[in-house]
Parts: sequence; C-alpha cells; structure tokens
Amino acid sequence: MRFIVKVTMPVEAGNAAARKDFKVLPEILDQISRKPRTSTPR
Repeated sequence: MRFIVKVTMPVEAGNAAARKDFKVLPEILDQISRKPRTSTPR
C-alpha cells in the first residue's frame, strides 16, 4: 500500500525545525512506522 503524507506548518515553526536539523521529522516517521499494519479482507 502506498500513501502520501502532506505536512504543513507555520513558517516560524518550520524555521525552528530547520535550525534543529529536522530532528523531529525522523521521530514522527519512526512513530508512524511502528504502528501495526492491518490486513484488508479479500
């Protein structure tokens, strides 16, 4: 399964994240990847 993730944030928050080397983004992606996947019935 493929999906698109669209992230929007205020400019100030984006600039602050860039200053922190985007350390928050990998954490969020790690949390998403740890969620259990469900199978769809056929």
